[in-house]
Amino acid sequence: MAKTLTLNPFIFYRIYLDELYMFDTKNKQAYKFNDSAADMIDIIGKNPGLEFEELVNRYMEIYDAPRELLESDANEFVHMLFEKDILSYPGKPCATELHGNVQRGSSNADKDVEEQMYTVVGEHKILSKALLELTYRCNLKCVHCYAIGSSDAQQELSTEEWLGILNQLSEANVLNIVFTGGEVFVRDDFLRIFDYAIDKRFLVDIYSNGTMPTDNQICHMVEHCLNSFQVSLYGDTPDLHDSITGVKGSFDRTLSTMRKFKEHGVSLTIRTIMMKQNADSCSGMRKIADELGAEFQIGLSISEANNGDNTPTTFRIESPKQMKALLLERDRELLNQEPEPKDLGKSLCGAGFN
Repeated sequence: MAKTLTLNPFIFYRIYLDELYMFDTKNKQAYKFNDSAADMIDIIGKNPGLEFEELVNRYMEIYDAPRELLESDANEFVHMLFEKDILSYPGKPCATELHGNVQRGSSNADKDVEEQMYTVVGEHKILSKALLELTYRCNLKCVHCYAIGSSDAQQELSTEEWLGILNQLSEANVLNIVFTGGEVFVRDDFLRIFDYAIDKRFLVDIYSNGTMPTDNQICHMVEHCLNSFQVSLYGDTPDLHDSITGVKGSFDRTLSTMRKFKEHGVSLTIRTIMMKQNADSCSGMRKIADELGAEFQIGLSISEANNGDNTPTTFRIESPKQMKALLLERDRELLNQEPEPKDLGKSLCGAGFN
């Protein structure tokens, strides 16, 4: 086999407890490989452009078996990786060469693989995911927001400091990074931080209000293999949403951004916080999510601001009837399932591994 071996840029993986979990953000596929396959993929991942013969040589350093057998196994496995679009070869177009016209898979990633991975890392207390608040600054003025901090960019971590944190998380074998704020797009250096995370092979999600990304920024993130884009939505009409964000036009800009990401096949999530003002609009927001093919997540907790201001808590839902209805709406997919018994001896605050 004369081809050099390189993982496609939309392939992201980590090895946990000798098993490799891989996510393809272009074709929306997920895979789990055993230890021997994991070793082969990891050799290729850490040595892009590797010749096939060199792959076999390095594989022989791990496994004590006849070269003919290892070469045959490696050849068959590598062919499979090419067929599944996991490996690229010279001359084959990849996502980064299709500016503005990137076609993404339409099916959901294999949730079973994802659930298996998070079960493993949860049970073994492995750090696999990190949420990074890049800034407290935001272009909206949401009435319930807790993230009240300095509006001075000089008070934030610098670009180089954030890149250093990403280096540390890479060394800790973290797979998934969520960038959030405030609003991440108020930082002039956000795309540089994003690109660096992609180069370190992190699976990157962005949590934003969706009002600021330009068309060029959206194309850039799609081409550079963004895993998912998540937005805040607080109403099913412009008047309601904008009354909560404090900025007229924010509803329309948020949905416009979501539709543009949808055109490129990026996974979408709409997240909302239910409060007195929007308690009756839950079904309307879920309908919007369904129309966009987005996951819909409901939050019911409102905290005081981190500067001690209790004003946000005045928007909490106080009606037991409304709260019960929203709890049923949030957890409706669980209603027909048998609850699993919990082993309290294995419980740990989520901050220990997520």
